[in-house]
Amino acid sequence: MNAFDDRILGFISQKWLHRPALQGVVMLFAGNDLLKGGVLVAALWWIWMQPDPDQRRRREVVVISIVAALIAAGLSRTVTRLVPFRPRPFDAPGLHLDMPLVSLFEAKGGSFPSDHMALACALATGVFLVWRRVGLALGAYALLFVGLPRMYLGIHWATDVIGGAVLGIATTALLNQQRIRSTVAQPAMRWHDRNPGMFYACMFLVSFGLMKRFEDFREIARVTLGGTYHVLRAAMSLITARW
Repeated sequence: MNAFDDRILGFISQKWLHRPALQGVVMLFAGNDLLKGGVLVAALWWIWMQPDPDQRRRREVVVISIVAALIAAGLSRTVTRLVPFRPRPFDAPGLHLDMPLVSLFEAKGGSFPSDHMALACALATGVFLVWRRVGLALGAYALLFVGLPRMYLGIHWATDVIGGAVLGIATTALLNQQRIRSTVAQPAMRWHDRNPGMFYACMFLVSFGLMKRFEDFREIARVTLGGTYHVLRAAMSLITARW
């Protein structure tokens, strides 16, 4: 733990800030996917649908923001496994924080960086590139209603939240370079022009996944891959036994 994290979490962990009523409100924001991601995803689709002379470029920004959010979340998971293990604040003996509900976080290894903030700030940055004031407001929203609740509950350190935010902002900003944006967004734009019905049906699923950080999709993939592995293993055992 560094001095910065120590001071921030030391203040947040004070008993007078952990009254039952306030804890209930914070847990609502920390555990509700609609509040964490729904507002950000809705802002992107507002941009997509809003008539504008520069609508084509704006829609490219929306596509890039979604791609950047997925990449940022993936990079966050990768960094978590590559950097030295960092325990979560509720595991730090000096803070005396209660362990939050298991449903509020995923045991993915160390705590740095926050993949929630990486994804949220990637989306907020996309909105900022089109509507600066709304984007700034959504950035503040992400900090107040995504980052701070996770610090308050002892799920992340302050530097975890900052690291996730920087990762999300940088990923969207990098992919929004004109040549990269046009190249990456072009297949989605052609798909939309040729088959809008299928495009919007699939993007509904993508939007749902973004709000939930694709937890349901990842669970289906884990079960499917695990089941396939066991079936193949059983089949190989039968073949080996016969031979």
